[in-house]
Amino acid sequence: MIGGDSDMGWIAPIAVAAAQKREEDEALEALRQTYGPGWEFKLLRSAAFGFTNEETLHEALTEEGAAGWQLTRQLDGNRLILGRPVAARADDALLGEHYNPYREYYGRGPWVLIGAVAAVLALGMLGLVISRAGGLTGAAVVLGLIVLIGFFLVMTMLASNSWNRRRKSKG
Repeated sequence: MIGGDSDMGWIAPIAVAAAQKREEDEALEALRQTYGPGWEFKLLRSAAFGFTNEETLHEALTEEGAAGWQLTRQLDGNRLILGRPVAARADDALLGEHYNPYREYYGRGPWVLIGAVAAVLALGMLGLVISRAGGLTGAAVVLGLIVLIGFFLVMTMLASNSWNRRRKSKG
């Protein structure tokens, strides 16, 4: 529909991202003013509101705490602001080569979700092609496959998260 409201649907995600960026910048500036130059701050992000789960939040803060990072502000279920004294950088080398004290994502990051969405969209396009060529039956089969794959992806991510938690607690 040309000229209708649906043509502007792409603006909402951009506006949300801009508002979140503004919120992050303002919060970081306020923290820098409060704590002073002897502190550094970083944003830690989680895909799919991972920080709304208390256990996941606790695990993330425990892992980040190894490098001296402390929770200074939780913006929402996806974003935390962590701070630490600048002097804590001296101990970063002791954490091992596989530990990144400046990582920005906890958990799988956004690429898993982007991959899942891309897979579902690809299957949807395949369903459209099949429905054009073979009728409604082909489309119904592909739509069923999309639902099953989506369910499988969600269950795999949930199971993997709980497996990682159990493995860490035993290890």
